[in-house]
Amino acid sequence: MFIESERHVSYVWQLNEPEAAALGRLRTRLARALRDELGAEFVITLVLGLGVAHFHEHLLPRMPGTPMDVAWYDSDDALPRATAEEVRRLAESLRRALELS
Repeated sequence: MFIESERHVSYVWQLNEPEAAALGRLRTRLARALRDELGAEFVITLVLGLGVAHFHEHLLPRMPGTPMDVAWYDSDDALPRATAEEVRRLAESLRRALELS
């Protein structure tokens, strides 16, 4: 999953204070919801800023049982593939979780 500002910025330091605060709150709420909904041990958050100059922040759930030798950037490959219906249900669960928090 990733989040980004409504206003296009190339790098995180270009966010104004209200944008940065809103994205920080959203990041925390989404990380908590991913932990609760998926049972993630923790959620890695990451802003790379390489390649295309466009800010977005990744949220990568690290699931229980993921071997320690699986690097953070390979975490997705260690997870089972979700069906379209499972993704739809997760999106709905995250939407509800964000409404409640």
